[in-house]
Amino acid sequence: MEVVVDFKDAHLLTKVALVTISVADLILLIGVSTNYWYHESYRYLIHLGNPHFGLWRGGYYLSFWQATQAMECIGLILGVIALILVILYLFVDQFRGNKNIVLYSLVSAIAAGIFITIGIIIWGTHYPSYQLGWSFALACVGGVFLFLAGLLLIPEKKPQLI
Repeated sequence: MEVVVDFKDAHLLTKVALVTISVADLILLIGVSTNYWYHESYRYLIHLGNPHFGLWRGGYYLSFWQATQAMECIGLILGVIALILVILYLFVDQFRGNKNIVLYSLVSAIAAGIFITIGIIIWGTHYPSYQLGWSFALACVGGVFLFLAGLLLIPEKKPQLI
């Protein structure tokens, strides 16, 4: 029989993971949806009418572009799933204390971080680092936060992992 965990009785790191996943999803959403993944350096700015672009504006038919879009979207979806599962675990009576929900959230958050990292690597190998924009940086931060949030959920699940 599982012990029902109330929000106040949940592990502190699980509460921190809830906040971390929320912030990561917001940061990642802003990073993925804005058009500053790439910017031209100043010397090229004079010759171009549009010195910056993002995942959704620019080279749509390039395979690396589509691969990056796919990885970032999968990561964002998994991040939202992780958030929903942690909310269910902490606040919904039917799921409170269900350690499988924590495991699914943990796996979703870590997988999101991995997918986002793959997308970042794909994109980053095609442009020099000095031309990567702030949207790219937000995606990087969001991916790291999601990965760390997954790790923060381990103590809540740990008794069953041993």
